[in-house]
Amino acid sequence: MSDQADFSRRALLVLPPLLLLSYVPCAQAGQCVTNGPRYKLESDVVEWRMTIRSSENCIRGVRFSYVYNATVRLISLPLSGQVTVVGSGFSYTTKPNFRGEDSFAGGISGSKNKTNGYSTIRVLVSVIGFNEDVRPAFARFDPN
Repeated sequence: MSDQADFSRRALLVLPPLLLLSYVPCAQAGQCVTNGPRYKLESDVVEWRMTIRSSENCIRGVRFSYVYNATVRLISLPLSGQVTVVGSGFSYTTKPNFRGEDSFAGGISGSKNKTNGYSTIRVLVSVIGFNEDVRPAFARFDPN
């Protein structure tokens, strides 16, 4: 058997499993949208709104360009989902088949303009049905 024929045979054996592993349906992409004002690290409390599909996960960072050494800690946990700290952000996962409203809060500490500060972020979560559109298609945060 020639080298080219041997290579072609091996490619046919390897290619189908690679294609199978690379298939991810769009409906399971885990889209979520988070909107709200920026925190100021001045003992302020801000409210963010998150929209996520039922049975999905949303990861959101909280560090902005003007914040240094940001750390996150959970203040209150959601009733209808699970939230964990992930680096300088959080990951929220809805309970399976849950639809409705949920909320949690996190504390952010860090420094801005060489001054240490603290902010509280209250996140109001709207959990929508699996087939509903998450709008808008990108996150938006109000300017400082």
